[in-house]
Amino acid sequence: MRRFWAVAVAAVLLLGAGAARAADPVDDYDARLEEIAREVEAIRKDLEAVAREVVWAGMAQVFVFVEKPDPAWRDQPVEVRVDGTRVAVRRLLPEEWELLEKGLAVEVARVWVAAGEHEVWIGAAGGEPGDAARLEAPAARPSAWVAAAGEGEVEWRVE
Repeated sequence: MRRFWAVAVAAVLLLGAGAARAADPVDDYDARLEEIAREVEAIRKDLEAVAREVVWAGMAQVFVFVEKPDPAWRDQPVEVRVDGTRVAVRRLLPEEWELLEKGLAVEVARVWVAAGEHEVWIGAAGGEPGDAARLEAPAARPSAWVAAAGEGEVEWRVE
């Protein structure tokens, strides 16, 4: 019988100690801080998503690629103009020419433009812009304008 009471008293003391520990204000404080930190992180992610939507609302990021270059571009830098404004001038590297010869496209410019239609021209730097292509830049998402030089003119496609 004594054993029974000793075990019962020990069980009550252990349960009481566990209850006292659960009610410990430091543990409650730490748990609440962790919960607040999770809430703040969720709010930060929501704010970033809203900010991206606001920034991108009227803008579009466009990547300009050359798929089939004009042989004249080997000796001179390539120039890209959007709405009459030069947005990029750069020389194609020998490694890029190797990629182009294998049929792969090479990025020559990355620009931000207002969403909508734009006049785009690509050619040898310093050259006189000919007829510009009219290409669409969709709002709030990146797109690619791919140029393929043909005989005397450049054909474009939007991806």
